[in-house]
Amino acid sequence: MEITCKLVDTQTCCDDSVLPGNWGSSGNCGNRRSKRRSLVLSNTHESSSKPSGEQSPHAHGPHILQNADDLVTVPLAEVIDRDRYTLALVALVANDSAWGGSSVFRHHFDLGTNEWRLISALGNYPGATAGKLCEVLGMNKSIASKSVNVLLRRGLVAQVNGARGSRHLYLTNEGARTHDRMIRIALRRQEILHSDLSEEEVSELHRLLLKLLEAGPRLHEYERALCDLPRGHLDEG
Repeated sequence: MEITCKLVDTQTCCDDSVLPGNWGSSGNCGNRRSKRRSLVLSNTHESSSKPSGEQSPHAHGPHILQNADDLVTVPLAEVIDRDRYTLALVALVANDSAWGGSSVFRHHFDLGTNEWRLISALGNYPGATAGKLCEVLGMNKSIASKSVNVLLRRGLVAQVNGARGSRHLYLTNEGARTHDRMIRIALRRQEILHSDLSEEEVSELHRLLLKLLEAGPRLHEYERALCDLPRGHLDEG
């Protein structure tokens, strides 16, 4: 959802409605009483994504704030400190790593980070099924399917039918050569990321991250419980 904010000139008319500053200047409203600056919040995504005649329950057009007192201009009492919030730090590192890696891999190999992750996993698990790869990588099935199809079309991966309809994926010779070229970049990027850490700190970092992964099922259980609550009943969770 994209929210755009802008200040506009507004003027109050005889019926206390608020109009854009230029409206009414040529006689459409002869009883202007005041003119001021107001904050307009406009939900550009909601209005454009819904079919004609179907409105989101939160889409009511631009909202004009009449009073500056409606704005919260000081920090709230309970806030998240980014540098002490694990989920934010993990996300920042992951996003920074994914975007940078994707740019390099796209430029040199015309492959994205997801394709590289699959190639790397197949280097460790030849013959893995798509389901196994999703489990190892924590990858969404639809994203994995799209990336596997890219690799199949490029001839970097081949699919072999197994027992009971299972399908097993293998790197081709070309896929293995691509892996060997990409892994040099991946390992060098890791070296740069670790450059300010000692070997002991790197080992401790990995140990702690693996412990965080072990907490994943409990985190997902909590999130599923929240999603099972009716909308508007969050405080009951």
